[in-house]
Amino acid sequence: MKPIEEDLAARQQVWEAMQMLFMDTSQYYELPRIAQACARSPYTVAELRSILFLEVFPACRFNMTPLMWPGGEWTGLDRERLTERILLKHRHGRRPLLMGWLQTAYWWARLKPRIQALRKDDGFSGSPRTRLAKPPTGESSG
Repeated sequence: MKPIEEDLAARQQVWEAMQMLFMDTSQYYELPRIAQACARSPYTVAELRSILFLEVFPACRFNMTPLMWPGGEWTGLDRERLTERILLKHRHGRRPLLMGWLQTAYWWARLKPRIQALRKDDGFSGSPRTRLAKPPTGESSG
């Protein structure tokens, strides 16, 4: 996976969707949209997990603690603010955060199979990079 700074355009699409797991909303209703954004991304499932745990979680976990942020954010951070927080708070090369990790793992366990099912339903196999390069089964490339 490319460093964050070299991959902002593709990462921002995923960040904007994933941040909703940390907003003061019903995450179950957000899961289909988040899974769609992740399934369309160029990242493997392992890379998506890293993005969630090492980038989005550290930047958005403030919203999980009502004592730190009474009322919580509902609509998500705008792209600029979210990007700024992720660039500042990401944990690549640093010790992972513990507070909020279990809740993040809970949502990842529900998100991962949805991503995999969407990618399978699209008729693609292999890595996302391979999937983007070849047409679905039954279609010709020419």
